[in-house]
This record gives sequence, C-alpha cells and structure tokens, in this order.
Amino acid sequence: MQHNRLPYQIFEAKPIGKRPVGRPRTSWRIYMEKLSLERLNLQWPEVQQAATDRIRWKQLLNA
Repeated sequence: MQHNRLPYQIFEAKPIGKRPVGRPRTSWRIYMEKLSLERLNLQWPEVQQAATDRIRWKQLLNA
C-alpha cells in the first residue's frame, strides 16, 4: 500500500498530544487489534496484509 493513501495513513496513525489524568482511552489501533483477534482470530500484521488484497478482505468481513 502506498504511503500517501488514506487507508495506509489510518492504519499507521499515531495520535499526538496529552491525555487527561485517569484511565487512558483505548486508541483505534489497540481496539482494532483486539477486535481482529477476537472476531477474526487474526493477528494485526495478518489484518494489514489482508487489507491490501480486496478479495481476501471481503472474504474475511463476510465470514
């Protein structure tokens, strides 16, 4: 996936700034890693690889 494409930028996003005191909010990436493991039984690198293949991605989402 090319680095200037929006899907790549979203996959690789690292939020900046300070968080308020208290329990840290779950970031999008951590949430997606947990969700992909629970629902698809896939590790994050496998999800990233599948996202580059449109046919495989649709198969995963429809499974």
